[in-house]
Amino acid sequence: MAESEFLATLEFRNTLPDIPFDTKFVKYPHEPERLIKYKPNTLEMDYTYEIHEEPNLGLTIDLIDPAKYEAPSVPEPLEVGDEQALMMKEGHVGNKGRSKARPTVSWLRRTEYMGNDLYDSVHKFKSEAEIQSALREGTENALAEVVSVTLEDRAEASFRDINEPKLLVHPHNKRKKIAKVWDVFPDQLLSANKYAILSYDMLPSEDVKSKGVTSREERALLCGVNKKIQAGNELIQGSILLPNASTEEEESSDREKFSYLREYLMSVDSLDSRESQHVVFMLDPEANQFTYSDVLNRIQLRKTKMSGEEKRRHGAVVHRRDYSEGETDGRTQILFECGGVYDDQLDDDESVREFKRRRTGQKHSDDEETKASTPPPDSSPEKAGSPAGKNDGSDSPVPQNDGSASPVISDSDSD
Repeated sequence: MAESEFLATLEFRNTLPDIPFDTKFVKYPHEPERLIKYKPNTLEMDYTYEIHEEPNLGLTIDLIDPAKYEAPSVPEPLEVGDEQALMMKEGHVGNKGRSKARPTVSWLRRTEYMGNDLYDSVHKFKSEAEIQSALREGTENALAEVVSVTLEDRAEASFRDINEPKLLVHPHNKRKKIAKVWDVFPDQLLSANKYAILSYDMLPSEDVKSKGVTSREERALLCGVNKKIQAGNELIQGSILLPNASTEEEESSDREKFSYLREYLMSVDSLDSRESQHVVFMLDPEANQFTYSDVLNRIQLRKTKMSGEEKRRHGAVVHRRDYSEGETDGRTQILFECGGVYDDQLDDDESVREFKRRRTGQKHSDDEETKASTPPPDSSPEKAGSPAGKNDGSDSPVPQNDGSASPVISDSDSD
């Protein structure tokens, strides 16, 4: 017995067992299924099975003909039910478990309610994700119904609905009655121009106290648009020029003097016509009808502090000229597209049928000939009823220069 640190002699000693050093996470060197896996012999591996063919019955089988599965170059029109079924969006409902209605952030914790039954839902109302899903589904269904109706059908329905007063209801107060109805057509002259809504943080008439400034600011000119870097930010800056002469004292239409007012910081927002149509309506008292033109941009002007160099700036002289031949053709083409000029081809049934054939991709379609009375889809409803083609039987009019010719700014004037 080895010496012990105890004073008395010990007869028995219960020491701890040795530390085990069994192998752990050691890869098994053999195949796991080596004792139960079936091993075929060479006779089975080399055996060739005989294929018993069925007798030829003289019938052609299309299942192995690859030509039967090629997509046709000109697809046949689908049935109404099949077309609506293809437009429906398939909803793949997967087992996502506990889907989160909003992302989890460290600084926000949702309130937890604990009761006797932890599996009983405390909130009986719909979650945020379910509400958004229901709204999205309703919007998609509404869009599917709108797309299923062709543009020609919607154009014809608009002409039918305008004659029924019951359908013309005020959106907020249904008790209000219609006092008067005006016709709305594309403007025959102004639709070819590009317009923008210009707004000031402070009107020049409020900023500058001068005689006749109110009538002059209506004919103000925005020019000298450039970009500058200020405090690391890129800003757009433009100058506002006011005409020297008032409306009563306006000079000749081919030459007009403008004086420098001040610089403004510009904020330009482009209005996307694909999402919604942005138009400005104008009432013509003589014709007793409304006309409209598209608005492309929204410009906001913010006043800046004037420096000494800006105070010494001079104005400009604007010379007006007639439109060139290329500009006139471009403006006429724009008026044709928006419906400002009546297209004589709308009265030709053969032209309408040919347009429909190109649109549907069918060169020889006899079924479409029964619908030749409908206008082309790219023309608005007002295009077929444009007064430019009904009131006068002349050819398609060309916009004349009624004082709206394109301006040309010359060098600064000393006045």
